[in-house]
Amino acid sequence: MGLEDPIGKPLTINRRKGTVIGVIKDYHFQTLNQKIGPLCLFNSGENSRYLFARVSPQNLDATIGFIRSEWNKFDSLRYE
Repeated sequence: MGLEDPIGKPLTINRRKGTVIGVIKDYHFQTLNQKIGPLCLFNSGENSRYLFARVSPQNLDATIGFIRSEWNKFDSLRYE
């Protein structure tokens, strides 16, 4: 996107406003045959349905189990 030192900077895309909190280099969000392009991920607060996490491939089953357990705790709070 051509931004110099973007962390903490305001960003508006398609009338959605936010602040840059991180940058990921070479993130594949399409098939691996596609050229990597820019992508913005927005946190929508209370309406969040997705979790983005960087995980190590070591102990992957345990890591996924932990994430699932924590997500279920968080998700149950939405319905109280």
